[in-house]
Amino acid sequence: MSEFTAGILFRNTKLKSVQAAVQPLSEDFRTGSLNEDWGVILLKDEYLESPETVETVKKLSEAAPLLHFHNAEDHGWGYTIFNEGRITASLYLSYEMEDRFFLDLAQQKYPDRNPHQLGEDITVQLCEEIKAMPEYQEQFTRQFKSLHLDQFRLFQVDVDDLEGIFDLEYIDQLEYSQDLVEEFKGIVEIQEMTWINFETDLDNQ
Repeated sequence: MSEFTAGILFRNTKLKSVQAAVQPLSEDFRTGSLNEDWGVILLKDEYLESPETVETVKKLSEAAPLLHFHNAEDHGWGYTIFNEGRITASLYLSYEMEDRFFLDLAQQKYPDRNPHQLGEDITVQLCEEIKAMPEYQEQFTRQFKSLHLDQFRLFQVDVDDLEGIFDLEYIDQLEYSQDLVEEFKGIVEIQEMTWINFETDLDNQ
């Protein structure tokens, strides 16, 4: 079973303000502690799919800056920063985008073969061709257009370190796509955000 993690993070220095803001809400929202520096709001609408949930989170961010973090191991990961009633930064990095390009190209070049059984040499060659495609490069780069890493200063995070790992050349040389999210969690100091979601009992973590 693949990991899925989602929650809204805030600095523990804002714990009382956040608890007071969440308290009137339904049981679909609850707060807890992630580690010494971070608290977390777990919510039923974990991926903020409902416009009503987004508006509620915007309202909560009037009490404290909030960082919505999500990681679906097989699909992608990302974050959204809410501050003073607005969305001020966001990222969604898809693992599936390259897979779609790969399957399309493999089907074109090897229509009679299983794309998952082409062998390492052919697979590497196809991946290199994909990364050279202007359409792929445009779609890949577009994912980073709203990073706004300066917003992490709201959480006392080292922005220089974040800029280092979000350099596109650095990302391109990573052996595994999932390595980036782990480096992100390390810099932000939220390593405990693993298998955390609405079903998690934070008191027994």
